[in-house]
Amino acid sequence: MEWAILVVTLSLAAVWFWLLASLLRILRSRHSETFRALGSPSLVTNNTVSSSSRTVGWILAGRFRRLGDHQVDRIGGMLRVIFCSYVTLFIAWMIVILT
Repeated sequence: MEWAILVVTLSLAAVWFWLLASLLRILRSRHSETFRALGSPSLVTNNTVSSSSRTVGWILAGRFRRLGDHQVDRIGGMLRVIFCSYVTLFIAWMIVILT
């Protein structure tokens, strides 16, 4: 049971990073002002706690909807679902491991 939860959780993390890379690429090319306001985040280079926190907060708060970009809306919505699922599964995995 705990291995299944772990595999799903790790899979969600991989999908999260893939979608986040897509979102950042779109923001950089189509919405450069928003991209700069978020601290010009990236997955590896120039990745600070501040820009990462701003980006995740921006996604979780749903502020991506203000851009009026259908593709950003779709990716942002998926990222929110994945984040909530990831946290839920990670907590479940910890409970299974600790009990």
